[in-house]
Amino acid sequence: MAIRLFGRLAGLLAILAGAPAAAGTPAPQATAAPAPGEAAQLARKARSEAILTAEGVPFIAWLPLVEDEGEYRPRSAEEIAGRAYALTLVAYKASTGDHEGANEAYAAVEDRVILSPSEIDFLRDPQPSDQDRIHFSWQSEAAYPLFWMLGYVEDLARPEDQIDPDPMVRLVSGRAFDALVAGARLRPQAEMLDALDLTYRYHWAVRQAGLDGEPPPARLNPDVLMERHKALNWLVRYNDDASWDDVTTDT
Repeated sequence: MAIRLFGRLAGLLAILAGAPAAAGTPAPQATAAPAPGEAAQLARKARSEAILTAEGVPFIAWLPLVEDEGEYRPRSAEEIAGRAYALTLVAYKASTGDHEGANEAYAAVEDRVILSPSEIDFLRDPQPSDQDRIHFSWQSEAAYPLFWMLGYVEDLARPEDQIDPDPMVRLVSGRAFDALVAGARLRPQAEMLDALDLTYRYHWAVRQAGLDGEPPPARLNPDVLMERHKALNWLVRYNDDASWDDVTTDT
């Protein structure tokens, strides 16, 4: 479903229809109201832009709309819990170096939790490189919005500082996987899409700042945003059913 990279034609036309015309060019005329789904997407975009404006975060009005309900098959609680567990597991090993403990934990859920190819390689490696340990230690930032989607995290904090991974480690180590799934209270898709839309626009802003040789605006953390964006894109199957390793964060 990686069509956001190219933009949604209807959304762009709706934006352009209300934009000032260039000198000597007749302004385009809107011919119809947005379709119901598109109206929800435009409203979501407007709410995100209001937050960006209040925080002093730059944005471009023609950045495409994100997905809306009905355009993807929602992930189940078991799928989300499995992915959150996998990310927490590799982040735990990366941060602590506990090779045996991480592999024992995975052996107990191997039939329920699907690791990506790179995660399997990392988990099996008794002496991973420092580079791999740094990379996988960041996966707790991707697990965080998934635990939020499951209802285990109350509020999705602004992407400024790194989260404390210890509560997530305790969450997965302190109960059976079935209990983790059964205790989930999935948030509404609309709430998750609001988070995706804002994260997408935040991510554009920090990437553009990097291209311009400027620091990230408004204390936004590029690394936190990268992992959060990836997790939210995974939730809407942005790259269809690609492996976690292949989920992209286009802006």
